[in-house]
Amino acid sequence: MKELTEYLRRDPSPLASPSGFSNATIRALFGAMQPYNLTKAEMLMLLNLRPQSIPVLDAIIEEMEARFTNEEQERILAVVEEILDRGPDQDVASAATQFVGQMRQDRASRMNETNA
Repeated sequence: MKELTEYLRRDPSPLASPSGFSNATIRALFGAMQPYNLTKAEMLMLLNLRPQSIPVLDAIIEEMEARFTNEEQERILAVVEEILDRGPDQDVASAATQFVGQMRQDRASRMNETNA
């Protein structure tokens, strides 16, 4: 995490811009994306590009359609928007915790439906 933060602070620095990236923001995004097992390169591209559509997300994530359902793709976009597009006074950690909890609950529901 420290190396990533140091990398992002170099010029041109996404952390120096008014984007609101901070250590807490980066940790929140990494935590929220953990259930999706994205690669480091995919995570960096999410931070840099902040995708707002499925076609852009598809350009970032390799074999996205094979790896994720349409619902999961939409949820990834929602998480990116919620965490990376929030103002500096909003609570990033609680938003990430909510998203992770909802993702786990959704996944458990789908698994239960599949096993039934």
